[in-house]
Amino acid sequence: MTGQIHLTLRNPQELAALPQRLTLRQGQVRLTLALPGLGEPDRSLAEVRLSALLTACGCSEGALALIAALPPAVWLAFLSHGSPAGWQGWALFFGVLVVASVLGKILGLMIARRRLTAEIACLLARL
Repeated sequence: MTGQIHLTLRNPQELAALPQRLTLRQGQVRLTLALPGLGEPDRSLAEVRLSALLTACGCSEGALALIAALPPAVWLAFLSHGSPAGWQGWALFFGVLVVASVLGKILGLMIARRRLTAEIACLLARL
């Protein structure tokens, strides 16, 4: 993770280009919106929400996918063979968990990107 990034967006064009300027998970983002026509309560809320979406890492979704994959991993690795199948059973067990975690993380990042885009579109519509 890199250090803190400070961004000041001064016009709607800079706001619209935000998803292309930054990749998700670049470190902590301190966002300041200096957009004309945006009141203080809306500005503060939008800064917090956009900053959170820009630093999303997908860890929560990856953890949920790992937990959800535990029963199928146990079944696939051990119960489907009638008993633990030695190192192959353990490899299958951990393989299922790793794949589920990675897929959950990727899904979490995709969701964050969609939410970021929707939040920006909503904010642009209010300007």
